[in-house]
Amino acid sequence: MKLTCFIFTHAPEAPLLSRCIAAARLDQGIHEVSFVVAEDGNSPLPEAARTALTADGIAVVRTATPRLGNLRGVRWFAEQMTAMSDHAGDAEVVLKIDPDTLVLSLANVVKPLVDEPGLAGAGYGRNENYVYGPCYAFRRWIVDALAAKYNRLAESLSDELQDAWLLTNQGTVSRPLHEDVIISREALSFGPLSFAQNRVRWMHDRDGRDMAAVKGQTDVVLFGNPSPVNHAGGDARLAIAKIMDAFLAADTVAPPLGDDQKPVVVLGLGPGRSGTSFMATLLNMQPGAWISHESYSPVLLNLPNVDGFAKRLVADRPGRHFVGDFTPANTWMAAGMTRWLVAQGYPVKLVVTDRDTDELAASWVAQLERQQHDPFVTEPPEGWTHRGWSKALPKFDSIPEREARVRAYLAWCRDHVAALEAEFPGMVRHIDTADMNDPAKINGLLDWIGIPTAGRRLELLGTPVNTSPTP
Repeated sequence: MKLTCFIFTHAPEAPLLSRCIAAARLDQGIHEVSFVVAEDGNSPLPEAARTALTADGIAVVRTATPRLGNLRGVRWFAEQMTAMSDHAGDAEVVLKIDPDTLVLSLANVVKPLVDEPGLAGAGYGRNENYVYGPCYAFRRWIVDALAAKYNRLAESLSDELQDAWLLTNQGTVSRPLHEDVIISREALSFGPLSFAQNRVRWMHDRDGRDMAAVKGQTDVVLFGNPSPVNHAGGDARLAIAKIMDAFLAADTVAPPLGDDQKPVVVLGLGPGRSGTSFMATLLNMQPGAWISHESYSPVLLNLPNVDGFAKRLVADRPGRHFVGDFTPANTWMAAGMTRWLVAQGYPVKLVVTDRDTDELAASWVAQLERQQHDPFVTEPPEGWTHRGWSKALPKFDSIPEREARVRAYLAWCRDHVAALEAEFPGMVRHIDTADMNDPAKINGLLDWIGIPTAGRRLELLGTPVNTSPTP
């Protein structure tokens, strides 16, 4: 079959496009495939990105409606259908792929359309008649029919009337509508839906599966919503692009530990705003590792018994060579957890993330002001609120100035780290945010933890660390 793949995008997603297209080309089967990038005219791609795409044989077209995910309602749906109908060439099947997505088997994605269904994608959401997609495929004539239908509607009806007419005769519906809901409801009128697509979401710093193993079992991998790479802050596309590269390159699966072997336990700690999420993400990408970020909820400060958290780390990750978690709560929890782990015969590595004190204090204050949340006082200021982390952090009610309270907290963290270094000599190592993109420093840390050189994943290096909120 002849296929045309559309990628609707805007300027911040430019780093993702080459990865998205490269993956879709890996397993096309016997199909003839072309690609069209539809850029948002309100946020067009940088000229360099557009030039690179056209040099690679990719058509670039422009839409008028601002791209804000798939929540633009019927008018955006009409424009999207029109763009695909107008630029699909002589394709028999049209695909829509999100930029933060790797389609590892395009042949499998479109295979159901060789037989009967009108729409193929991943089943996810309201019921069995709802196809959700970072990637979905449908027959070209359906795209043409929907483009004509919705252009007629757009000329005669308000959005509200379109929405109600589209989905129900028994009452109104909320707006804006998910594009996927509209597509699913409309496609059902043309024939059955297929949910055969094997789709997974890769959660970067919370996913313990080996990337290479997932590659062999998956058609579509989504790297973005709802929780993209946490450490980058703000716009995380550059970091997502790096992890997409790592996923494409992954070819090493560490054999599981034997039942009589114990993993290395990595407890990462820092005051927050100091790169804990970055380090969790980077370590979790290494073969045989399952290192999460804040995987346990904030707990009461100085909870006397933290053995349960240590037990959960080692029990929930069978067969892994390296297990652990990075969280500010480890600043005070690590001592009790380490005592229990050592008593049980586990090797433990305590990784402390550091950052320049003035820079760190400014970043903390900026975050507190933005969130209207001060966890370092017992009673929050008027109009502010306490959050879950408030119960896990110390209070400094006697200090009137917010920045001074933050600095008192940073000193409190340094005291706890000093106590760990005294109690567990040789088991504590520091890494500064300024060094987290330095291959020599990172390799030195991985050597110290014991991660083998073969198969290391360093693609994340070169992405921002704690860029938002900025001091």
